[in-house]
Amino acid sequence: MEDGSSVDTPPPRQLRLATGSLRVAAGLLMVVVVVWAGVRLAEISGSTSGRAAAFLATCAWLIAALGGAAALWALGAAMSALGDLVETTPPADAEAPTAQGDSEYGQTDMREVVALLREVRDISLLTERQRGSRAEALTRETLRRLHEDVPALLREHRWEDARQRVRSARMRFPGVPDWDELESQIESARSQVEARDLELATRDVENLLAIGAAERARDVVRDLLNRHPMSPALADLARRVQLSEDSRGAARLMAEAQLAADRRDWVEALSLANALIRRYPQAPEADALRDQLATLRDNAEIQTRKRMETDIRELTRAQRFGEALHLARGLIERYPNSPQAAALRQQLPRLEQRAGL
Repeated sequence: MEDGSSVDTPPPRQLRLATGSLRVAAGLLMVVVVVWAGVRLAEISGSTSGRAAAFLATCAWLIAALGGAAALWALGAAMSALGDLVETTPPADAEAPTAQGDSEYGQTDMREVVALLREVRDISLLTERQRGSRAEALTRETLRRLHEDVPALLREHRWEDARQRVRSARMRFPGVPDWDELESQIESARSQVEARDLELATRDVENLLAIGAAERARDVVRDLLNRHPMSPALADLARRVQLSEDSRGAARLMAEAQLAADRRDWVEALSLANALIRRYPQAPEADALRDQLATLRDNAEIQTRKRMETDIRELTRAQRFGEALHLARGLIERYPNSPQAAALRQQLPRLEQRAGL
């Protein structure tokens, strides 16, 4: 047999016929053996001498025959599985109509499984010397292809695809020093491209942050992270963008809270202060507002009570007594110790009467 040659795989129909034949043979063998053992045991039970030896011999033949039937059945199952693979998978050398790049550099996992099964079958038919020659030829061919494919993958910045190709070759043919050289080549090319991309991205991000375009800066970093997901330097740049955006967001909320306080809109000022502390807890503005929260909360409560008191008065003037009563009860429940609650408790009976309760 010539090196690198292979035996054609039988078509699925032949595999199914062989599988059925093996299973039928296994079933017939089991039936025949069981019938023979029954007849033999009946003969032994009627004899008067040598019964123990005959019984043991019969049991041994029975076990051996059943083992053979089981082996035939298992072989049929294995051929059935191989038939399924062959039937659902195109030949290993067939080209699937995939996108450019995929059709040029790789095959599906299922094709690789079938190719490996064929390879195992071929190798089992070779002599030891032929196996060694075949392994050397396959190693040389794999090296030749990788020396062509890896540079092409690197030009497209497909680092992980290149690594996977080398890893697969290393697992198939371990101990080849060229795998280390190829992996070093991949890492060197990736590092050079990463350094150049990082330099350009850093300059773009700094310019965008200088004009307040934090969203565009984040898009630049996100695009680069997709190409270099494991880069520590890029992770630091992403943190810089996030810190800059947080700083601007905290400053904006602080300015809005200050404007609300200047208008004496304490409810709005308190809401903005709480939002700033919740979103940016580490910001200097958050520390400053924490010291003012108690005062803001007291002022907001006073303002809320006064607004509720005014609303109750307006509803009563409009003779909407049911709504006025509901709002009065809510104020008393929410602020039971307030001056407004004390005054409304005295007015509740009259409000209930006018509301028809």
